[in-house]
Amino acid sequence: MPETSKTQDQLGRNFDPIDHSDRNFFFSLILSILLHLLIYFLYEYRESLFPSKPKLVKVDPKNLLILKRGHSQDPSKNTQGAPKPTLAGPQKPPTPPTPPTPPTPPKPIEKPKPKPKPKPKPKKSDHKHKALKKVEKVEEKKIVEKKVEEKKVVEKKPAQKEFDPNQLSFLPKEVVPPTPPRTDNNKGLDNQTRRDIDELYGEEFGDLGTAEKDFIRNNLRDIGRITQKYLEYPQVAAYLGQDGTNAVEFYLHPNGDISDLKIIIGSEYKILDDNTLKTIQIAYKDYPRPKTKTLIRIRVRYYLGGN
Repeated sequence: MPETSKTQDQLGRNFDPIDHSDRNFFFSLILSILLHLLIYFLYEYRESLFPSKPKLVKVDPKNLLILKRGHSQDPSKNTQGAPKPTLAGPQKPPTPPTPPTPPTPPKPIEKPKPKPKPKPKPKKSDHKHKALKKVEKVEEKKIVEKKVEEKKVVEKKPAQKEFDPNQLSFLPKEVVPPTPPRTDNNKGLDNQTRRDIDELYGEEFGDLGTAEKDFIRNNLRDIGRITQKYLEYPQVAAYLGQDGTNAVEFYLHPNGDISDLKIIIGSEYKILDDNTLKTIQIAYKDYPRPKTKTLIRIRVRYYLGGN
């Protein structure tokens, strides 16, 4: 104690010893708080500050799904042993099995009937065959003699008419009275031609030129026959039972062409009218050619024989 008092006397009278325990406590408290904050910060942001290295894991190749171009993405369709896709439609659900049919009662067995014994046929004598042979020889001789006589005397028989398929028509058979012998003036003026001219041309026929009138009188019936030769009955119209008559008009030129083809009297059925126009467009190449442009009007009839 005397030494400390000596030192205090030496430092001065105003010197007081300072207690540093409170200051050290605050420093340690602040330092601990900072350390705790640093530890919390490092814990929260550890992934961004210290990224972990990727771990390598072995993968079984059987579990991998390999996609190839042109294959389905459905793994069940690419497995081995899977059925190949077909173009057939979706399979129908299996039909339920039909219930078994009840057993039919056995039919009574019929006893076989005894077959009647065939009656023995009486044997024919050979005498008739010999007689027939003699008769056949005599007839052959007579036939040979007749053939020789027929060669000597040749009789003229009327020639039979051959069947001409082009003469078939769809028109009903009409009894036409025999026409008088034609001359240069009345050539083609049969009853049918006169009727067609009166009904189709009427008073307009008098306004035509002389060359046109002569051509119509002489060739109208032939134009109708040529058209009828190319005419075919439409199958649909025949199936529906459609028949009737229509009339057409067109101009026939000296070079054989036609113009202004149209229906002037309809048959009430479009199929028949269109068929008539198509037929004339095919048949006109065989029509006789006039010297001047001539107005032609013809009638076309469709007739079903069963009506």
